Amino acid sequence: MNSLIHLKGRINYLDSKAKPANPQFRKGECVTLAELKMHERELEYFLDMPHITEQLGGVLVSVHYKRVIPKSRRLSYYFSNGNMDANDAVVGAKFGLNDAGNKFHIITYFIGIETIREAINKVKSVIDFMNYMHLEKADEQFLKILYAPNERKKKQERGAEHNASEKEKQTYYLKWLKDHGQSKTALGKMLVETSEIHTFKLPTYEVHEKGNAVVTIYKTKKNTIELMNQLGITISQDRIVNDTTMLLYPDEILKLRADAPYLIAMAVSDFCQYHFEDNHLQYGGRTIPSPRGEPVIGVIDAPFDMNAYCAEWVEYHQVFPDDISVEAQALDHGTEVSSLIVDGESFNPSLADGCGRFRVRHFGVIAGKRGQSFSLLKSIREIVEGNPDIKVWNLSLGSQYPIHENYISPVAALLDQLQYMYDIIFVIAGTNDPLETRKMPMGDPADSINSMVVNSVRKNGLPASYTRVGPVLSFFRKPDISYYGGDRGEWLVGCTGFGKKNICGTSFAAPLITRKMAYMIYNLHLPREVAKALLLDTASGWESVKNFEEIGFGVPPFHIQDIVKCKDDEIRFFFYERAKKYQSVVYNIPVPKDGDTNKYPYIAKATLCYMPLCDRSQGVDYTNTELDIHFGRVGDDRRIKTINDNRQTESGDYTKEEDARNLYRKWDNVKHIVESYNPRKKSKKAYEGKMWGLDIKLKERLSRRYHDGLRYGVVITLKALDGKNRCNEFMSLCASEGWLVVPVDVEQQIQVQQLSEENVRWDD
Repeated sequence: MNSLIHLKGRINYLDSKAKPANPQFRKGECVTLAELKMHERELEYFLDMPHITEQLGGVLVSVHYKRVIPKSRRLSYYFSNGNMDANDAVVGAKFGLNDAGNKFHIITYFIGIETIREAINKVKSVIDFMNYMHLEKADEQFLKILYAPNERKKKQERGAEHNASEKEKQTYYLKWLKDHGQSKTALGKMLVETSEIHTFKLPTYEVHEKGNAVVTIYKTKKNTIELMNQLGITISQDRIVNDTTMLLYPDEILKLRADAPYLIAMAVSDFCQYHFEDNHLQYGGRTIPSPRGEPVIGVIDAPFDMNAYCAEWVEYHQVFPDDISVEAQALDHGTEVSSLIVDGESFNPSLADGCGRFRVRHFGVIAGKRGQSFSLLKSIREIVEGNPDIKVWNLSLGSQYPIHENYISPVAALLDQLQYMYDIIFVIAGTNDPLETRKMPMGDPADSINSMVVNSVRKNGLPASYTRVGPVLSFFRKPDISYYGGDRGEWLVGCTGFGKKNICGTSFAAPLITRKMAYMIYNLHLPREVAKALLLDTASGWESVKNFEEIGFGVPPFHIQDIVKCKDDEIRFFFYERAKKYQSVVYNIPVPKDGDTNKYPYIAKATLCYMPLCDRSQGVDYTNTELDIHFGRVGDDRRIKTINDNRQTESGDYTKEEDARNLYRKWDNVKHIVESYNPRKKSKKAYEGKMWGLDIKLKERLSRRYHDGLRYGVVITLKALDGKNRCNEFMSLCASEGWLVVPVDVEQQIQVQQLSEENVRWDD
């Protein structure tokens, strides 16, 4: 088998060369005078609510767009005022459905009353212009005339009269604009932005379930506690999650809904119900050697039973009060999870992974099937921040309630934030469907975007009977992967304080993936982004996955060697870098050619992972950062011929936002591109430069930046169609191109591990 290769070298960081272009309608679009007059009335409505303006220090405006809108087509000029960027005024986003069943964006802005007045004046100016020019609509032809150069070259005599007419119109338009202190660019922006708008409305609130709730309000200029006090709702600091999220009681929710429903952005029940599997015991004793400084994995779960055979390997901390009684199923669940992490391969030999044993620092946060999201939120933050030495965490708790289609759960959002802030990763169970419908959406916190979310499969690779499904926010691919979590007739074995136990569930698939993740991060010192990419890359194989919603990218190999090494006919290498500017690009990856044909006899795949800053307040536009990957041969034109024909950002590309999201996973924090294997596949042409390249492009929705760049990992695999091993040749060529070539030495680590372990046995 060939070693995984780390390529280190000089990355070229480039700013975007794109120049602002004149605003243009989408093909076939136009703006009518009637639409403009309607929007003028809608905006004036917000001037008739001085009590809200005074209360909030501004205005909340929900813009209902006609479609799923890219950042480039959002309102900018409408709500620009001085140096303020309209994107910075976005405080929420969700999807609506039109009568045809198509999705559209509803984006909520918080702006000052002066910005509203200015927007109204801008609309009136366009209305005045169209009235004066006797225009009932403005379309592509209108903009063509408006933007035409002042000095035209003479056309053929056949079109001279028409051109002269257009010139006269343009002169007429420009004179009016000059006389009224307007510009053609401003006029064009207003018309194009208006073409994307369906209506302006005050935000509305979706009805909430009964009981306590974790409520998020839209961000305004007012402090949350101060604002609630103004509404007659007294909130103490200990009920505040962050600037806009708090715990409210039923009477407080009713009052908020009655007096200020437009403030409520999201609300989720504070009540959580967890499902603990009730399986069959197999009694038997077990011995295990004492720990010898093995790496520590963090577990946040139900309590751990210190009577378990592996108790010496577990440092247990109870988080909930001592006067709360612990349910037996909860105690078993927490103990089973940690036992799998410590020693799982010993009592599940068919799943032997070669990762050895791990110590566990176990935090018991719930005592039974019922819990509170708010308490869990506070506990997780305190636990993670109080244990900075732990880089890999397992969370096998999940709500039975399905995730929301328009926003991320509070717990998942916290996990994403912690993973962005700290160099850690969470492995999370995909949650179980007790009714075994295989149609129930996953429960929180399996909607965490930055985490590794794990579902279960049977030994035949098909989804387990209790599998729940993604996606998240109707777009993000979750689960990430699946693993063998057991099922009827093919149980996993875990351990409780009473002995061995037959178990099944995503709760137990997740710890087995946690072990692999921990081995790569702790033992092989791989960055978390690379470790995650490796698991996804090896799980996917060489075929396009069809049922992502159930199994994610697929099932990774049993043994760790098959993840961090590759077959003799494959070359696997990775980059670990920071996206510091718009473009991070290399053009000098020297892939070996076939000596006889002078071509590249390979298929290729690449997996990109990054953990961006996420913002729950942005709703369906949860990830603020997009990294777009282009990988392939460098053409004679110095452009990369991408293996997935990705033409986003290229000149002349008109990919729709919905297509970009579906085809190229735009705004997803995992990108996977693959050429399917086919024995009849032909070798690839070698261009003049005879190199391959990688291009990572950075885009952001909001005007926020990463001070030191955003870290990412890219794992690339080349498979030789002729079956030849060219790995050593690849490393030699890379070294000659100035790359620092660092093979990952797995063999040495395995030898050290084997020497440190002792045999164990069951006393049945």
